[in-house]
Parts: sequence; C-alpha cells; structure tokens
Amino acid sequence: MTRLIAGMIVIGLIGALASGCTPVSPGDLPGEDTLAIFHNGSGPMCLEALAWLETMQAEHPDLVVEEYLTTNVANLATLSELKSQYSQSQGLSTTFGYLPIIFFAGQAFSGFNEDVQTALGALIEAAGEPSS
Repeated sequence: MTRLIAGMIVIGLIGALASGCTPVSPGDLPGEDTLAIFHNGSGPMCLEALAWLETMQAEHPDLVVEEYLTTNVANLATLSELKSQYSQSQGLSTTFGYLPIIFFAGQAFSGFNEDVQTALGALIEAAGEPSS
C-alpha cells in the first residue's frame, strides 16, 4: 500500500511539473527577437509581468513571447543555460535572484517593477521600429 501511495505521489508530481508551459531542450534556446519569460505562475511580480506582457502583445502583435514555468524541471536547464550567457541581470537583482527572469534583445532582467517595465517597453518599441 505504501508503494502504491508513493507511486501515485510521484505520478502527481510529474504531472504537476509537466503542466503549464511547454518545456524546451537547452539546445533550442529562444532567439534575441523572442521575449522569454521564466516565471512561477503565482508570485506577485510574475503575475504583474505576465499581465503587462499581455497588454504589450496586444499593442505589438509581432512581439513573440515564450513562457517557461520554473516549476517544470526541464525549463530550469534552459534557464541555467541562458543565465550562463550573461554576467549579470538588470532589474531588482544583478544575480538573477528574483522571478520573473526575462530575456529580450540581448538583455536579462530579474524581478519586475516599474523600472524593468520601462526598460523592457523601450526595447520592445525599438524592436518594432523598421530598420533603416
């Protein structure tokens, strides 16, 4: 009976980890023209960033946003590989100490507040401008 319960718990955990955003393999990283957001789906900064990004996508239909839940173990490998490409993050933490962690246009942001929103908004606007 104990094995059955343990097995059910493991299956439940695997299902919980696999639900939500689709994991990607670390070799298939998002490009600089894609905004990648790693979040837990429940923290206040994560929820605020997701709501703001929804508004930005409505204003900028060409903006590609890829979401990665940090509760999905496969996404943690992708996050680790992306973080290794940056010496530090901008935003609330220079050491990637807060979620969400956002990568866009060759820059990385950790946490979400008005300053991050302003900086990302400027990057999104610049990405949407035609090249001359």
